[in-house]
Amino acid sequence: MARSIERMIGYRKLLADLEESGCPVCRGSVRAAAKYLESLLWENVNDAEVREGLRRDHGFCREHSLALLQVAAARSEALGVAIVYEDLLDHIERETVTEGTNPRRRSPRSWLNPRSGPSCRACAVADDVAVNYLRIIATSEPDTDAGRRLEGAVLC
Repeated sequence: MARSIERMIGYRKLLADLEESGCPVCRGSVRAAAKYLESLLWENVNDAEVREGLRRDHGFCREHSLALLQVAAARSEALGVAIVYEDLLDHIERETVTEGTNPRRRSPRSWLNPRSGPSCRACAVADDVAVNYLRIIATSEPDTDAGRRLEGAVLC
């Protein structure tokens, strides 16, 4: 049931994105990542589970770190960014002490998001939307709304 609802939501958003020029998959995934970042700053910046996940991931990839700053600037949410990054930097500092590693011997980049898999939580959200859109596109019959709108659509 949940998968069906998720698919319906994605279907309607895909239809709207097909009305615009350019790749609807890219547009939908970029929008989803931006909404995730807005939600983080507006509603979840002090959520313990969200912050723990960000600590575990060592923050965001470069692209979404910059996007977070853009979202914060547009919404006057600089405090949210400061809270997130103060927490991340404190966590990384504690990691260096407990590992006995001299942080000056390691590149600062090596501490940021060294995990495999999606680069960050915003990437994971964007990837989920892209996969859902592509699943809908792949299974759409030519005589459906999506099938008709897909004629001539440009996909990256």
